[in-house]
Formats: sequence, C-alpha cells, structure tokens
Amino acid sequence: MKKLIFTVNLILVLVLFSKPCFSQLDLVLGLSKSSITGSESWKDPFGLQAGIIMPVANLSEELSLRAEANLSMQGAKWEYYDGMGRTNLLYLNLPVVVRFLHESGFFGEAGLQPGILLSAKDKWGDSTDDIKDQMKIFDIGIPVGIGYQINEKIGVGFRVIPGMINLFEGSDSDDKDHNLVFALRGTYKLNLKK
Repeated sequence: MKKLIFTVNLILVLVLFSKPCFSQLDLVLGLSKSSITGSESWKDPFGLQAGIIMPVANLSEELSLRAEANLSMQGAKWEYYDGMGRTNLLYLNLPVVVRFLHESGFFGEAGLQPGILLSAKDKWGDSTDDIKDQMKIFDIGIPVGIGYQINEKIGVGFRVIPGMINLFEGSDSDDKDHNLVFALRGTYKLNLKK
C-alpha cells in the first residue's frame, strides 16, 4: 500500500513539474467492455471511459512518458435464479505509460495503472446494494495498447487492461476475481501554448 501511494505521489510531482504538461493536454473518450475474471458466472457489459492525458517527458523523438487520469465504468453482469444482475464499479484510474510513436502515425504503449474505487454497487431487479466496503479500494492494472495518430489533433487506440489484484476483501473462495477491461479510445489534443 505504501509503495502504491508513493508511486502515485511521484507521478503527480513529475506531472506538475513537467514543462510539456503545461503546453499539451489530450482529452480521451472511450467505449469499454469490462469483465471480472476468476468466476465462471461473470458476463461482460459495456461502459465508458473519459479523462485527460498529459505528456510527462519526451525520452526520445519516438518515445514518451505519458500520465493519465480517467473515470472508468467497470464491473460485470451475473445470473441469479430468475434473472440477471450487475456489479457496477466506478474507478479513478491513473495510468502511466511509455508510448512509442512511429513516424507513420502508428503507436504502441504499455505501463502501470493504479486505480481507486469510487463506487461499487450490485443491482438486480429493483434492488441495489452498496458493496464498496466488501471490496479493495486500490487496484493495479497493466495497460497495453496500440493505435494510430490520424493527424496532429486526433488519435484512436485500443487498450487491454488486465487487473493484478483480487477485488474482494477477505474472500474465502478459491476464485481470485480481477478486473479486465478492453477499451476503444479516441483522443483529441489541446495545445495550451499561448
């Protein structure tokens, strides 16, 4: 836990003192298909991602370090005896990725994604239960993606984010439930230079 908090604080300090982050900001909006892996009963719903991306450092002409903050609708559907229920999770994710951008416009990226659980609800029929106290507040994912920078302003990408941490506190089950997100994302670059 201390290492995670240290990592998040280090990222924020790097972003705040990075000259590029004050001159460029990318807006990101995406459609995601999320799941919880580990139990055969989970099904995959659709959700949304929205956030901002800030360049932290240009490591070379093609290689850059980028920090992001996004809200992500995650979770999964499940079946019960007379219908279908859904676990709705809302995360604030703070991915940091290294991106390789080829001169052709194609890019690849990979990194580390700390996440903070903001909301967790089970919904079935007309009933809704808050289950946040049964879940771990922090999550860690490994974002890996590819994409294409269409022009100076607009880009599209596909990202896979497997979670590394068991989601539920003190689970007695042999199943280890983890987040898994597939996201199709669009970006729009804002140049903030005067």
